Amino acid sequence: MRLIRRVALLTGVLALASCSESQPVRSRTAGLNNAPQIGDFAVYARNSLVLRPGASIAAGDLGVKDVATTMLHAGKELALEGASSVQVARSTLGNRVFLDTGAVVGDVHTTALTDFGASHGAVAGMPTMPTLPTPASVTAGTTNLTVAAGTTTTLSSSTSRAAVTLNDSAILRLGAGIYQFASLKLLANARVEAEGTVEIRLTGRLTAGTNVYFGPASGVSLTAAGLRIEVNGANGGSGGVNATPRAVLIDDDGVLRALLLAPNGTSFIGQRTAITGAIAGKDIDLREDVTVTREDGFGAATCVPADCNDSNVCTTDACGASGCTHTPVAAGTSCADSTVCNGAEACDASGSCVAGSPLVVDDSNVCTADSCDPIAGVAHTPVAAGTSCADGTVCNGAETCDASGTCQSGSPLAVD
Repeated sequence: MRLIRRVALLTGVLALASCSESQPVRSRTAGLNNAPQIGDFAVYARNSLVLRPGASIAAGDLGVKDVATTMLHAGKELALEGASSVQVARSTLGNRVFLDTGAVVGDVHTTALTDFGASHGAVAGMPTMPTLPTPASVTAGTTNLTVAAGTTTTLSSSTSRAAVTLNDSAILRLGAGIYQFASLKLLANARVEAEGTVEIRLTGRLTAGTNVYFGPASGVSLTAAGLRIEVNGANGGSGGVNATPRAVLIDDDGVLRALLLAPNGTSFIGQRTAITGAIAGKDIDLREDVTVTREDGFGAATCVPADCNDSNVCTTDACGASGCTHTPVAAGTSCADSTVCNGAEACDASGSCVAGSPLVVDDSNVCTADSCDPIAGVAHTPVAAGTSCADGTVCNGAETCDASGTCQSGSPLAVD
């Protein structure tokens, strides 16, 4: 059983030397994580991270990668204020860590611990920290999308838009695919619902009001990795850690089941917001009573996007934490080949290209030469005027084709 030590120091500063390479690696059940991977973290920041009173982290580690100069909590890359907590079976990792009175964490990796009466486990030096995930390239569209209050809009496959706005209680449903937007704004009670595996990539910022929802649509079986949101925008103004507008602002009482990545600015998560998944970013501010329960996490990519192209126009290809994915596009999407003659091919729901019905070329008219051009389609060209179109009997005369491709009767033979 792990021993949780309660340390109360008025000065509260413990300077630690770095772990030597000869120090044995403790098991994960003991809490220490001497070789952290990006997928271990429920919340991971590059510059600074703060948990406000009552915020809690479960099923994952809490960490900050770098030594910073400007931070959300003055002088400390990682701060747990008030009665905030990290599940004691997990690790808390940061170069300078502040633990407030009433904070509860497991084992701590740090170079300097400031402890004002928290409960914590073993203390060790900083290991090598993983690199923050790299967002995918994004090209936003040029047309805005606004979903009116109380209405639902569905985008059935990968698409690009400029600014996307969801008004009060609006719902945006997204079919499986990659969605590239300039920005995404949700007003109070709005919802983004994934109907398949979805990536939302923003060139700008994500802003959301109170009581918003990001996650799978009702009846859809997706975990957090099924909705990945990448925000490339930075903070406004000076771009500092507290500058506004922030790269990500999610107001109070939200619900997210997703992976959220914002590498260029601050992610501000409002009070009582419940997150299932993981957050990674430059600076992360979890306000009072926010809960983050790690699910899936940002696993190290096992692929590169170029390797994921399956040359199938009926699938949307993506490279994610679990490798390449090939998500079927909407049924009925065209997968036309280079000729119209064999029919209009269309994708089915399983991501296969289904052949269409070939065009009818033969018009059963001997006075036309029938053909099909790959682009122009079927043509019935009149044969040379005077070409025989005899009907099998000479008694009614010799039938011949005219210049328009019509068979003209001949002069009947004189019988009497």
